[in-house]
Amino acid sequence: MSVISFGVGKQGQLGLDVNKDQLDPAVIQLLKGKRIKQIACGEAHSLAVTEFGDVYSWGRGKEGELGHPQKAMTAPPALIKALEHERIVKVACGNYHSLALTDTGKVYQWGQLHEIDATKSGVKSQGGLVEMTGIKSFASKVADHSLSMYLNGEKAAYDEESASSSVLQDNPTANGLVTDDQEEEEEFLPEAIVDTQQEQQPEKSGSKVGEIVDKNQMTPVLVDFGSKSIKIVDISAGWAYSAAVTSTGNVYTWGFNEKGQLGLGDRWYHGNPRVIRSLSNKSIVNIACGRQHMAAISKSGDLYTWGLGVFGQLGHGKLKSLLHPKKVLYFEQQQKKIVQVATGANFTMAVSENGELFSFGHGEYGQLGATEDTQYMDWNNNGDRDDHLKYSLPKQVKALESVKVRKVACGHLHTIAVTTDNDVYTWGWGSSGCLGFGDRKFQLVPQRVPSLSGEEISSVSGGEKHTLIVRSSDTTTFAFDYKQLVNDQKTGDIAFLVQNKYVYAHKLFIRSRCPKLYGSILFSDRFCKNKLEYIDEDGHMEQEGAVKKAVVEIAKVKYQIWVSFMTYLYTDHLVIAPHLRKELSDVAAAWGVSRLVSLCHRYNYKLRLTDKIPPSSFSTDITEHIDSFDFSDIHFEVANKEFIPSHKLILGARNHYFKTMFECGFREKDQLNFNIGNDIEKESFKLMIEYIYGNNEAVVNQENAVELLCLSDRFMVEDLKLVAESFLESMVRESIQPILTTIKPSSPIQKDQGNSSEQTSPDSAKENISEDAIISFENICLLLQVSDKFLAKRLKRFCMETIAHLISTKQMTFFFDILKKVRYESPQLIRELDHFASLNTTLSANQLISLIR
Repeated sequence: MSVISFGVGKQGQLGLDVNKDQLDPAVIQLLKGKRIKQIACGEAHSLAVTEFGDVYSWGRGKEGELGHPQKAMTAPPALIKALEHERIVKVACGNYHSLALTDTGKVYQWGQLHEIDATKSGVKSQGGLVEMTGIKSFASKVADHSLSMYLNGEKAAYDEESASSSVLQDNPTANGLVTDDQEEEEEFLPEAIVDTQQEQQPEKSGSKVGEIVDKNQMTPVLVDFGSKSIKIVDISAGWAYSAAVTSTGNVYTWGFNEKGQLGLGDRWYHGNPRVIRSLSNKSIVNIACGRQHMAAISKSGDLYTWGLGVFGQLGHGKLKSLLHPKKVLYFEQQQKKIVQVATGANFTMAVSENGELFSFGHGEYGQLGATEDTQYMDWNNNGDRDDHLKYSLPKQVKALESVKVRKVACGHLHTIAVTTDNDVYTWGWGSSGCLGFGDRKFQLVPQRVPSLSGEEISSVSGGEKHTLIVRSSDTTTFAFDYKQLVNDQKTGDIAFLVQNKYVYAHKLFIRSRCPKLYGSILFSDRFCKNKLEYIDEDGHMEQEGAVKKAVVEIAKVKYQIWVSFMTYLYTDHLVIAPHLRKELSDVAAAWGVSRLVSLCHRYNYKLRLTDKIPPSSFSTDITEHIDSFDFSDIHFEVANKEFIPSHKLILGARNHYFKTMFECGFREKDQLNFNIGNDIEKESFKLMIEYIYGNNEAVVNQENAVELLCLSDRFMVEDLKLVAESFLESMVRESIQPILTTIKPSSPIQKDQGNSSEQTSPDSAKENISEDAIISFENICLLLQVSDKFLAKRLKRFCMETIAHLISTKQMTFFFDILKKVRYESPQLIRELDHFASLNTTLSANQLISLIR
């Protein structure tokens, strides 16, 4: 899966080689080979999650939003090592902070967080809560001179000197939901101070409790929701505040609250998550945080909004802010069920179950996608305030009526939508290049982005001035590892003479990727020897005794075009300036590379909806001749004197272990035959080599998963190790069912029940246990030992979770008999398991060890 970025990149938020703006969509080559499934954009930083649960971050890191221990102004894509033990399923970005959701329902946060500094006095409180003194009149200040002044840096979003505190009104409501009769920004006190389960006991009114200060949290920390039984299923982050949805449909919010965006009925800062009581019976399934407003979708498809509303971004037909969630009645009246919602700075987009896209809120820069002229007029200076009221109610985006939208994302002032046909549309603020059209123009209505359409899109996200898109159909980003071999004079065995310049290549790649060109080389070599010249490694004409490279002249092609053609053959990706794509497509057509032709055409004009980009054959091409000794320069010797041919240039480009071996000063550097030992199976090693060549995860199966995990750890094939680890984890899941279905449930083991195993473990002779259950539990324990030995952290954690859960809920003697064997072989591992069980189950400390004895 490739991640594509475009827009402003001065702080590294695009993840490209150079920190500069990128107007055309570009693949992030630094994420080559990573199976990215979801991305998120902050103001100037970005996050990505892989299929295996790894999190990568890049961009601005001054406040710690990248999750690395060291502070960095900007940083390229890098793994967040503090989360390696967890399997992350979703990430979210605020302006300067980040969130991550695990597969077990836990939430981590890092970056610019906030806390109350009790040493700084002078801030009045009521009920022990600190009132927000933040952006009292943000909306009116911005509207005075248009949002463009804020975006251009000519006007501060918040004038500290003129800021004043809001006054808290003691005006409780019965049910917490806002009605049409309540006034703008009406405040409510009870919900903020009565819930003592998550906050400390309130102090008396008027006490001096301190000041809200920045706290830069460099590495991820767990968010405490007050109970371990709470499982989070969705997260979102806004401007210095966060939100989470539980598996039971409750919504928790925390952070800044100057416009009531937390939905708690007040405008006080809340450092810890607090439940929105007015949504407790609404079964919320999805949440979205805007700059200072929020939106939530219920299981029944209702949409609720609250927070800042002076731009109409709440969709209630009024330019009013709300401190409590309120249902958007328009969708209920129109019988529209909402399945997705996205929030920009001061506008909202919603997708119905029928694929209709609705917008409401601020549309000064065309971000609503409406066709009326008034949508992009500054309503305070140039437009009529009454006219702007019509954008405070949801309106369907007319330009997309003929298509079905399946995904929508909002940047600060721009919007991205993906249809069911995998067409990508963007519109809104475009001066930053975040729309992907190769220019800085605004788009007032949705426009299809040809370079992004036609292939499957799995995730989209918009930042303040940049955009990220995950193209899940692109499975060959690993091929960027081979880019270093393009025009490599040292390792090339053939040279193309183009405009009196040499372009060096490798016959192995030419034969695999462009048979027509390879056939032309063979023809010239056989029938035109008088025209085929040779050069040595320095590019000089043939000298006696020199290592020779055949020279093939390529006529009527520009040097730059031929280099780009070679780059595609080696990387499977189009890398060329836009104005040269037509010439490249002509060369590709001449040499029979049809997929490259389609890629070039996609960038030049709008393909018909029926025209699709042909699937890549790169992995198949590059592994097709893996058993052939042609062009091989190293042979791996396995048991029984059998040999596996391979190529140093490929192994060195794709694997750090082999690269070091071939470049070191040891004898292995120049060996043709390399003995890998008799303890390695030929087929397993061959499959590992195949994975290195073509990144084919299908090589892992039930028979070889453990062996490939061991080999990938030994030879540092990290991506294969992740694939094998994930496969083994799925095997553990399958092993649980035979255990649960063949033994009868029993009372859970309680903490402090005593250390005698006689109290909790019945005689195994009286247990009706199937052989499958015993084998399954043995397999789980074996995989626990394997994962511990080969540092497969996630597999180890999952095995521990499974074993601890089974032991705490099933009182089976055979569990302890099997664990006794593990204790004999790995005593430290059992101590780790005991500690894990005491923290996550009903077992107390040392109770598992006592049961095993």
